[in-house]
Amino acid sequence: MTLPRNPVALAAPAGRNFIRAAVATALTQGRGSAERLAEARWGGQAGQEIKSVIAAGTTTNLSEATGPAARAFLAAVGERSVIGRLPGLRRLPFRVAALTPADGLSAAWRGEGAATPVSAAALDASELEPYDLGALAIFTKQLLESDTGEAEAWIRRDLLRVISEALDAAFLDPGNSGTMGVKPASVFAGVAASASYANLDGARDLISGSTGDLTSSAFILHPATAIFLSGSDAPDLGALGGSILGIPVLTTRAFPDGSIGLIDAGGIAYAEAGGEVRASETATVEMDSAPTGDATTPTATETVSLWQTNSRGLIVNLTASWARIRTGAAQWIDGAI
Repeated sequence: MTLPRNPVALAAPAGRNFIRAAVATALTQGRGSAERLAEARWGGQAGQEIKSVIAAGTTTNLSEATGPAARAFLAAVGERSVIGRLPGLRRLPFRVAALTPADGLSAAWRGEGAATPVSAAALDASELEPYDLGALAIFTKQLLESDTGEAEAWIRRDLLRVISEALDAAFLDPGNSGTMGVKPASVFAGVAASASYANLDGARDLISGSTGDLTSSAFILHPATAIFLSGSDAPDLGALGGSILGIPVLTTRAFPDGSIGLIDAGGIAYAEAGGEVRASETATVEMDSAPTGDATTPTATETVSLWQTNSRGLIVNLTASWARIRTGAAQWIDGAI
C-alpha cells in the first residue's frame, strides 16, 4: 500500500533555492555552467527556479538576484530576527525624508461647516541611511558537493543564524551607539535603564511608564531571563517567547541576560533592501571575527588561502537601517533577576 504524501512535510524550507543557487555558483566559479549543475543536481522545477536566480546575477555574484528565491531568503532571515517578528514596524525607503509624528496626532469632532482642527503634534523628518551587513562563511568543497539534505540544511542554517544574530545584536544592544557609515545605533542607545525590579515587577513598571502604544509593543528578553520569569503570572513564557500580561515576548540571545526591554514597534522606522551572495575559491581570508585588514590602511594579518584548504567562501550581504522616531518607543530595565 502506498501512503499519501504529506504536502506540509514536503514544503521546501524558506530560502532553500537561494542557498542552492549560491552553492552552485561557489562550485563552478566560471569553470562550468552553474545553471547546468543546478539542473543536474536538483532537477525539475527546482532546477528551473535555481537557474533563474543564477541568471539574474553572474557566475560569481548573485547581487542582482531579487526574484522570489532571494525574497524568500530575506524573509527567512526576518523570521529569525527580532526585527522581522516585531509587529507594526514603520517601513520606509532609504534616503527619503518622511515626516513622522514625534508626539502623536489627534483628531477632533467638528460641526457642519466648521474648520477641521489642526493637530499640534511636533513633526520630525526621518531619513534612513543604508548600512551594509555582511556575513562571511567558509565551507569545505566536500560539504558543498554533498547532495544530502543534512549538508544543505547545515549551510542554510548557519547563514540564516549568523545574519539574524548580527541584526539583533546591532538593533538591541544598549551599548551600541552606532558608527557613522558602518552601522546604525541600537533602538535602546541613549535610553537610561530604569531602576531594577525583581521578577515581573520590572515588566509592570515598564508598562506603567510607557508613553507608546502598548497594542503594538513587545517585550524583549534573553531566553534564560524568560525561563527565570516564567511562572503562575506568565504560564506560557519560556525560552521561545510567550507573553507577559498580554503583551508578546520575543526572545533573543542578543539582548542582555537579566534585562527586560519594551519596544513600541510603531515608534521605530525600518528600511531594508535586497541581499546579495558572492562566492570565491581563490580569496585569502583573515580568519578573525574582528578582522583588522583594511584596504585603505593595510596592516600585517594572518590569513588563510581558500585554494590551499580546498574551501569555498560565501559572503551574504544585507542592507538595512532603523531609527527611533518617537519618544518612549524603546525602554528597558537592568537587573530583573
